[in-house]
Amino acid sequence: TLVDDSYNANPTSMRAALEALTARPAGRRLVALGAMAELGPEAERFHAELAEPVEAAGAEIAFLGGTEMIALSRQLTSTIQQHHKVKSFELLNTIKESLFDGDTLLIKGSNASGMGKLAEALRQWSVSHDQQVMERDVEYVAKDV
Repeated sequence: TLVDDSYNANPTSMRAALEALTARPAGRRLVALGAMAELGPEAERFHAELAEPVEAAGAEIAFLGGTEMIALSRQLTSTIQQHHKVKSFELLNTIKESLFDGDTLLIKGSNASGMGKLAEALRQWSVSHDQQVMERDVEYVAKDV
């Protein structure tokens, strides 16, 4: 399940999205978080303070986009697998390789972080991937008949 909340982000909306993630039934909870823009001189602290809500959400993997997310990366416990890229879109292949059926992936970040483009690319990949699986399943059924 893809939860796309990528249009806007600030410390309060990030915490709310992570808290809402805990209410979703999931095999695994994954987060793809992009930088929060326009936070001023406290930006590093605000990003670092997301560690507690990420951990409380039960995230198993954190995909982090943007230089500001280094502060969060430093604060996360070693029990959470992390992937960081300066440009959010560069996380695409790593995310695709990490996803399994039953996962829930929250994508959140300021519009400027590019997380919306990442979410759209994942939606397109999912449609293509589902179609390939369906076609493969039809082939197996045809061979069994």
